[in-house]
Amino acid sequence: MGQVPLSTYVLISLLVFAFALAIALMLTLIKLEEARSKAERLEGELHLLQQVLRTREQNIELQLRAREAQVRQDALQRSRAVISGKIAETFLPYLPWFPYNPQDARFIGSPIDFIVFDGLSAGDLKQIVIVEVKKRRNGALSERQEAVARAVREGRVVFVRLSLDDVLADRNPSHLA
Repeated sequence: MGQVPLSTYVLISLLVFAFALAIALMLTLIKLEEARSKAERLEGELHLLQQVLRTREQNIELQLRAREAQVRQDALQRSRAVISGKIAETFLPYLPWFPYNPQDARFIGSPIDFIVFDGLSAGDLKQIVIVEVKKRRNGALSERQEAVARAVREGRVVFVRLSLDDVLADRNPSHLA
C-alpha cells in the first residue's frame, strides 16, 4: 500500500473536528431546548401560583369584609341596646311602679343610674338612696358599681361644700385643707 497524502489526514481531521463540532452543537441545542421547556413549564407553574395567590387574596378580602360587616353590626346592636337602656333608665322614675317620687330622683348615668333624695320634694328628706338599674333581676354590677356599693356599706360617704370664691381665687377650700 502506498502512502496516504498529508492532505487526506488534514481532510479527515477536519471532518472529525466538524463532526465533533456538530455533535457539540446538537448537544447544546438539546440543552437549550430542555432549558426552554423547563422555563415554559416554570412560567406556567408561576402563572398558576399567581392565580392561586390572587384567588386566596380575594377570598381573604371577602372574609375580612364579611367579618368587618359582622363586627360593625354587632357594635351597632350593642350601641342601640346601650342607648335604649339609657333612655329607659332616664324615664324609669315616671313609671308607676317606681318606689320613689320622680321629683326626688336625679339621673346620673355612670357609675350609678340615680340618686334619690327620698322625700325632699315634700320637704321631709328621709334618706338618700343610690339606685342602679339592671335589666335582669340577677344582673351583675360592674367593678365601679361594686366599689360605690362598698363605699356606701362601709360608710365612706361624705358631704362636701365647695365655694366658688375659693375656686376662682385658686385656693383650697378651708374645710378641705
